[in-house]
Amino acid sequence: MILQGRLDKLFNCLAEADRLRIIIESGVEAESFRQNLEAVSNSFVEWRYIYEHRGTKSISEEFLLMLWSAIENVALEKIKEQRANIKRDV
Repeated sequence: MILQGRLDKLFNCLAEADRLRIIIESGVEAESFRQNLEAVSNSFVEWRYIYEHRGTKSISEEFLLMLWSAIENVALEKIKEQRANIKRDV
């Protein structure tokens, strides 16, 4: 599967439970989250070669920061869960 740096495709590769946790952690209604994610999904591709294009590009910094924070919080929770499971199993 070729993802080409698209955030929506990368997000959809996560387990359903993890996607839901990130959406909940973001504090954004699910449909709005998906719309915002789609809007910024191709940012890496668009901005990587921005010097080749005329005009301006815009992006929702607020959504990207919220997404980053939500992913970080869910990842930290998962790490804590895994550590607890390892300690329990030992």
